[in-house]
Amino acid sequence: MKNVSLFTLIFFLSSGLFLCKEKTEPIPPKEETKKSTGYKKILHEITSDYSHMKVVEYNDHRTLFFVRDNGEEVVESRIDNLNPEKLQLGYTKNMFGALVMKKKLPRNVLLIGLGGGGMMHFSNHFFPEIQMDAVEIDPVILKIAKEYFFLTETMASNVLIRDAYKFLETNPTKYDVIFMDAFLKPSVETDETGVSLKFKTASFYKILKSNLREDGIVVFNINQNNDSYKDIEIILENFKVVHFFHKNNSGNIIVLGSDSDLLSGKDREIMADWIDRDRKPNFSFIELLKNLKTKDEIKSYLNSQSNK
Repeated sequence: MKNVSLFTLIFFLSSGLFLCKEKTEPIPPKEETKKSTGYKKILHEITSDYSHMKVVEYNDHRTLFFVRDNGEEVVESRIDNLNPEKLQLGYTKNMFGALVMKKKLPRNVLLIGLGGGGMMHFSNHFFPEIQMDAVEIDPVILKIAKEYFFLTETMASNVLIRDAYKFLETNPTKYDVIFMDAFLKPSVETDETGVSLKFKTASFYKILKSNLREDGIVVFNINQNNDSYKDIEIILENFKVVHFFHKNNSGNIIVLGSDSDLLSGKDREIMADWIDRDRKPNFSFIELLKNLKTKDEIKSYLNSQSNK
């Protein structure tokens, strides 16, 4: 879902959270269609009040693209048609790395930015005890998730069509984990990556943290750009404990922020191993731990990219 400026990270779904989506990878053409764009089949394309979206199918996989104003397509969601509960995108797997940071599985989780609903599918199947709510400003996104990405009515009943910022201002529920993963097309009210300017204020962090339990975690999906480290520095200033997940040359950096001590070292491995054995997800949480990076490693990586 889905130059993010520092507060861009405050990204907000409702008005446009930071565009933290994976960079699009062209799907090789296999069969020409009426809309010949290099993809096998375009199932749906629409421009809502908030975003330009495209649903593409190729080899039993469906991908939801958000199209930026400059024409760049960004992968927001991808599912396996036969196994929609299995996460397909690396950045979403890294976001669930938050589960190995806590002594027990979270009970209440908030997802800001629904996309195709892949994270809800995964959570509902492998962690049914987790109550996952989602806030999505665009009703068209919810319709797409139901019609093309197999979001069930049960899951859809936990999706609120609201401005995320306003929701957080009045929400009475305290969450164990908040996933920040939303995007709106760039416009007068967003920066060029789709992050709402209205969320580029220090006060947003205060509101965000007020929705967390005492040991809660906020998981930010940051899209690599020239100001990525500035955004990270803002998180470092606002949370006592910060961890990073990043794999190879992925354009997505996942940042975990909390004001409570999180599991470390061997305790994380024990939790990851338990998840692998007890829940048997489609990827290994033990392997996921290899994606943990230090602040200096992330800074070094971003510097190397900016010099290219």
